[in-house]
Amino acid sequence: MDVERNLLLLVWFVCITTIYFLVPRAKAHEFVLCFLVCQAVGWIVEVLLVQFDLVAYPLREFPKASDLNITFKVVWTPVASVYSIIFLSVRCLASWFFRDRKVFRKEANER
Repeated sequence: MDVERNLLLLVWFVCITTIYFLVPRAKAHEFVLCFLVCQAVGWIVEVLLVQFDLVAYPLREFPKASDLNITFKVVWTPVASVYSIIFLSVRCLASWFFRDRKVFRKEANER
């Protein structure tokens, strides 16, 4: 059980550290909104899966209170989802900005 608990602690540490260092202050409100939406959807799906005995977790943070694994379904999954949503949005913005490459080639030739 020590290996599993250490893995849970590592996941918490990685999530908190990446949130602190990788989320820019300007996008903090977007991060929080995406995180909470992903967390709500994940929580509802997970509760249904556990209640209908479709999934069982041998290691849980609060075994007497809930059959859910809080770390992976409420913390890890939303953090990973938010990062994919924010990189996706950056890619869409960059592709929109550079949609007309002739303009940038013209400016480069003028220098």
